[in-house]
Amino acid sequence: MLELVNLPPADVTVRDGLNPRSVVDEDDQAELVASIQAMGILQPLICEADGDDRVLVDGHRRLAAAVALSLDTVPVLIRTGDVDELAEAIVLNLRRENLNPVDEAAGYQRLLDQGREIADVARLVGASDRHVTGRLRLLKLDEGIRQRVASGDLPLNATRRLEDIAEVSPRLAEWVAVAVTDPESSMRPADVGDPEEFHDVIRVAQDYAQEAGDPIWIVPVPGRELAYTLEPDVDAGAHPDLAAAVGALVAIDKYAQIRLDEEDADAARAYGAFLPNPEYTDESTWVPMGWITDPEFAADRLLPRVQAATSDAEKRSARARSLSGRDETPPKDAKEARAKEREKDKAARVTARRTNLDLGAALFENLDNGGPDDLQLELARMVCLLLIHERAENLGQGPRLVEHSLQTETTRKNGDVKVDYVTRSESVMHARQSIQKATTPAQAVARTVRWLLASWSCDPDALPKSDRRGTYAGYIHDGHLTAVVKAVGEAVVPEGRARKQFDATVKHWTTLEEARDAGDEPEVVEAEPAGDVDEAETEIAA
Repeated sequence: MLELVNLPPADVTVRDGLNPRSVVDEDDQAELVASIQAMGILQPLICEADGDDRVLVDGHRRLAAAVALSLDTVPVLIRTGDVDELAEAIVLNLRRENLNPVDEAAGYQRLLDQGREIADVARLVGASDRHVTGRLRLLKLDEGIRQRVASGDLPLNATRRLEDIAEVSPRLAEWVAVAVTDPESSMRPADVGDPEEFHDVIRVAQDYAQEAGDPIWIVPVPGRELAYTLEPDVDAGAHPDLAAAVGALVAIDKYAQIRLDEEDADAARAYGAFLPNPEYTDESTWVPMGWITDPEFAADRLLPRVQAATSDAEKRSARARSLSGRDETPPKDAKEARAKEREKDKAARVTARRTNLDLGAALFENLDNGGPDDLQLELARMVCLLLIHERAENLGQGPRLVEHSLQTETTRKNGDVKVDYVTRSESVMHARQSIQKATTPAQAVARTVRWLLASWSCDPDALPKSDRRGTYAGYIHDGHLTAVVKAVGEAVVPEGRARKQFDATVKHWTTLEEARDAGDEPEVVEAEPAGDVDEAETEIAA
């Protein structure tokens, strides 16, 4: 039974738990207040009669607007009868305006807490079982992640992967959410679900955790061509016995590596501590299969391998001492064996010298006059691609900062323009592809010089702070080469901030070279951008 009445706002009872909406958009609420002020409340509130109380079921935002406007009365439809108030409130909100996904999930959970099954909840709200189940998974995420989903900073398409991460490492999932929603970050929420970006997402999340004093130690389980490189400072914090074992091994072999394999991945997966890498396939060679996320479990898997590697390293060291004659108890035939080894080595040197001289003569004949005409372009590409390959680690900033096609602009609600840049690896790939597409030797060389000058002259301040690492593009320690670079740069780098950046780069090289000539060993550091004119002579992004 329905009865339409006008009640003072104070006579409407708001009961905890009947409003499924936990987040109210302030702008939307302000628009509603303005609308009600202009035209009044067009749709009555819905209340249930509970004795003398009129309990609000639907219309919480309209009631709040009425209170804000100090209205004397509000129109109310009063219903009597056996009605499930909570279910009715959720259904009404869903039908009128979608709740945010977290509030929706919380509402479903309250219905389940009343003893309903998922199928009953789905039928009640007019959704599929799969939809309800998917929303309920959000409640397993950390509170910080749920807040980002509720506010819209973290889209739903990123939460499925976050749920997978949270199952094996809730802390890592939380830092991933922080990393991809920070406006200053190099990663975006969409990157969480992108297999090719997932590795970088994990790396950046670890960086954020480290900078916040909450380091996360996870161990990659390598692909076929990778091994886990021991890092004493990192590994020492995971397990005391592992720390001691790593120290003993690195003291013998500072480049020691430990290979983890699919057996380790399977064991970690069974333990509930393995995060698979979606980029990995059976054909992958330089991509990890995934990460072991439990420090204690990872330490237990690494410790016996480190101890075995230490034993092997000690044996190799003992054999080396024996062969060099420094062993205290050489075998009786050691002198004869060394004589045979010297003869064998002498013969090998003669053969190798003859091979090398033949090689030199052939290369001289084929290439000294410029090489065959049909190889000119390939020769230029070879040299240029080798140069890009050698500087790939630090060259990635230049192309993406100066090439508009490697940037994406997005206009936010407040009118600000957000610029997203491709990753550094994609930036280097763009440089390589431009060289491969060159149609003449001169074009290949010019494009290579273009990317080098871009890296030496660009302003990394355009990037978010978290993505400015690695802006150092190399140090040239040859005065003649520096002079050539300076001449080319002065001819093609435009006047202004870019030229000042370039001039500061060259000056930095010259200062380091002069220090070396004076017998000093200056520390080559990743420098800051040139900044203003007066600051351009300080350390720069070389």
